[in-house]
Formats: sequence, C-alpha cells, structure tokens
Amino acid sequence: EAEAHVARLRALRYQLNPHFLFNSLNAVSTLVVEGNAPGATKMLAQIAEFLRATLDSEVVSEVPLSQEMLLTERYLAIEQARLEGRLRIDLSISPDTLDALVPSLLLQPLVENAVRHGVALLVEGGTVTIRSELHNSRVHICVTNSGHPNNDSDRNTFPQARGIGLTNTAERLRTLYGMDHKFALEWPATGGCQAVVELPLRTARQGLGAT
Repeated sequence: EAEAHVARLRALRYQLNPHFLFNSLNAVSTLVVEGNAPGATKMLAQIAEFLRATLDSEVVSEVPLSQEMLLTERYLAIEQARLEGRLRIDLSISPDTLDALVPSLLLQPLVENAVRHGVALLVEGGTVTIRSELHNSRVHICVTNSGHPNNDSDRNTFPQARGIGLTNTAERLRTLYGMDHKFALEWPATGGCQAVVELPLRTARQGLGAT
C-alpha cells in the first residue's frame, strides 16, 4: 500500500510537466510568429532552466517551501517574458514558513491558473500575489490574481472541471493529507481570484516528507 501511495504521488507530479511544457512552447510559438526571435530565444532558455531544475531533482512528495518558491520564481520569469511587462509579481513569504514542507510543484499550477485566467485576460495586465503565513501550527498559502469578479453561481465550490492543474493539486493534497488540509478558490469583492491552501506544519528538520 505504501509503494502504491508513492507511485500515485509520482504519477500526479509528472502529470504537471507536460501540461506546463505544452503551454510554454505554445507561448514561444506565438513569439516566433510575431517575429520576436530574441524573446523566443530567451524564453526557451528559461523553460530549459525550469525543466532542468524540476527533473534533475530527486522525486519526493514534499519539499521545503523555500525550494518550491525557487521553482515558482523561475516559472514566473517565463510568464513575465511571455506577457512582456503586463505581469507584476508581489511576494510576501513569511520567514517562519520557509522550512515548512509542501507538496512538490504545489504552486506552479496555482500560479499558472492565476496568470491564464486572470492577468492574461486583462489588456492592462495585472498582479499575481503569493503570500504565506504560519498560524497555530498551520501553514497558510494564498495565490491571488487581479482581475474581474467571477459571477458563476458555483464559484464558492471547488471547480473540478477547470483544468488538469487544479484537479491534480486537489488530488495530491487529498493523497498526502487526507482531510487535514484546506484547498479552496475564493473570489474577493475587489475582483480577481485567490487559491487558498492550508496545511499542517511539518518541516524537513523533522525528517518528514521524503519518499
């Protein structure tokens, strides 16, 4: 059962890479069509760096948030190149959460969703904010994008049909933490959308999370 559990987590993790690669190469193709060869070259280099950092690392179910943020910042650099200045980044990562273990590649699909369905749709662009805090031995992570309010009647429930990234994230969280976590999408009155994740505090120094 333990081996099946690990195999499932690995399969879910690698399900993300082709999804990200497809979207990124599509953006490179757009730059080529537009005649922006320097931009396409730079973006390909950034994609290669991101994939190298992701695939060269040991497959584990959880990593420290500090490591997850390094990968996320590399991904954001790719998106900033693609959107040519229309994407602004606001990071507010509490130092006491940096050692907290989180699922490997937790943030990338959340940030991708925030960019694709929020900032990229705005002519003027927008901001993606990533915050982390520690409350009562619980790690709170929030990924927020600026954008127009969502008026869907079911917006307060988790949208299972909104793409492989969010569905994958929900399934990995259930596999790792059972019911001891929170994962929700919320639509603030000011507009945009935010993905909220709450996890029990576990740290690498406790020797947890490696598989």
